[in-house]
Amino acid sequence: MDTLAHPKRILIIGAGPSGIVTLRNLIKLGSFDRVEIVERRDDVGGVWYFDEDDENNASDTPRWPSPAYPGLIGNVLPEFLSFSGSPFPEPPTTPHQPFPTLRETYDYLRGFAEVYLERGNIRLNTEVVRVEELEDGKGWNVTTRDWRSPDRGEIRSEVWDAVVVCTGWYDDPLWPGTPGMEDLKKKGLAVHAKWYRGPQKYTGKTAQRALIIGNGNSANDIAAHLVPLAKNPVYRSIRRPAFKHFVSLPDVRIKDVSPVKRFILQDNDKVTAELLDETIIEI
Repeated sequence: MDTLAHPKRILIIGAGPSGIVTLRNLIKLGSFDRVEIVERRDDVGGVWYFDEDDENNASDTPRWPSPAYPGLIGNVLPEFLSFSGSPFPEPPTTPHQPFPTLRETYDYLRGFAEVYLERGNIRLNTEVVRVEELEDGKGWNVTTRDWRSPDRGEIRSEVWDAVVVCTGWYDDPLWPGTPGMEDLKKKGLAVHAKWYRGPQKYTGKTAQRALIIGNGNSANDIAAHLVPLAKNPVYRSIRRPAFKHFVSLPDVRIKDVSPVKRFILQDNDKVTAELLDETIIEI
């Protein structure tokens, strides 16, 4: 029998929102012998599961930190976040602030997945390193590393009839290829949004100039966070006006400027940004 046409055993990769609702739907609405999720981190929730950085962690288990940060508040109302049959609880700050926080969103996802964790349908600390299609419709060979095993990262191989990939796209930071950017990264003067953990590290320091690259959700949030702490204005380098779903409140302390042509690192670790419109910004 062609297992691709009539799958009985299905593996889902990733226990974020897409993965856990896919698991629920396949179990509830399908007629399969076995449906499982494998998740490389130690809990469900995807980007909404924020695990604090621990510099003293001596574990030999690798970590895949979420790009979330303390104080993060979503920008989607609860009714549009709810899975069918599982309404999202109204945030206690409604109506003044109706958007769920990072913790509220994680709690919702963890509660939704709890029954499947108890039943053994979700395997945590299990990293997928390779997926290969077998010949003649015999399914998929999935190679994993089991970080729960005594050997830490033991390689295992499993065959599944079908595989559903529910991983996100936030793992690999995308940096602009602007000349001079690599020099800034080496000096720790450029930080990617993935590693932003809130404005707390800047509190109490002498106000410095900040240049944000981009005007998507992360850039807008970071700019708003830094405005009270940085030397004003906070510059936001953009290529085009923001898409209408990248909403942010106007703030005269945030100034939009043209794209950066190149960065020049000075001997005193000060940075000069030359913009495409020939404007010069000293950072």
